[in-house]
Amino acid sequence: MREAPDKPSYQRRLAIWLTHVGRLAVHQVAEFLCASKQAVWLWIAQYNRTGPEGLDRQGRGGRRWAY
Repeated sequence: MREAPDKPSYQRRLAIWLTHVGRLAVHQVAEFLCASKQAVWLWIAQYNRTGPEGLDRQGRGGRRWAY
C-alpha cells in the first residue's frame, strides 16, 4: 500500500486490504472510502485478475475536448 503512486491508487489498495484482512463487507468499505459498491467490486476483480499492478489505472487516452 505504501508504494501507491497517488491517492486514488492508495484508495483502491486500501479497499482490497480492508476486504481481505479486515474482513469488512463491500458496502462498509464503500461507505468508508466514499465510493460506490460497484467500484469496490470492480477494484477487487481487477486485483484478482492482475494483482497490485492492475489497480494503477492508465488514462483513457484520446482527444477529450473537441473544438
